[in-house]
Amino acid sequence: MASSRLMTSARSLAGSGRSVELMRYPFIMHGVTLLMAVWAVLTTLSRHALGATPVSGIHEYLDRTPMVLALSLSAVCAVWALCVRPSRLTLLALLPQQILLFMAAANSVEAVVESHYADGVSRPWALIAADQAWIIIGVAAYTLAVGFAHRRP
Repeated sequence: MASSRLMTSARSLAGSGRSVELMRYPFIMHGVTLLMAVWAVLTTLSRHALGATPVSGIHEYLDRTPMVLALSLSAVCAVWALCVRPSRLTLLALLPQQILLFMAAANSVEAVVESHYADGVSRPWALIAADQAWIIIGVAAYTLAVGFAHRRP
């Protein structure tokens, strides 16, 4: 019952007569979009957010203000891409988010290999691997989700 109301509401979002199905894309794509927006807000509010291992992976290449802009714009592009039918243009709109996610995951892998977090705290590699597995698995799941959502029938 509730899911049918959600789909009805989602279809009515497009005022131009076109229907929009928000559930066309896997949840991981919505989750990563939210994650990028949260990282943008947190790094805007406090420099301490830059110490998080995945966030610091992006901060290695971008200063704080350009990073916040990149995270925000990638989230906005992804929201647009998730609200329209898959096409080459939506695939292109999701690319900035995927690049930022790869940067974050690469830093998490580096933390596991070097046995210390981005802020320098040393821990056993297995503990860091367990802690950072979500972002490492997430980048693979997100990449597969983008590929499957844009595959040709």
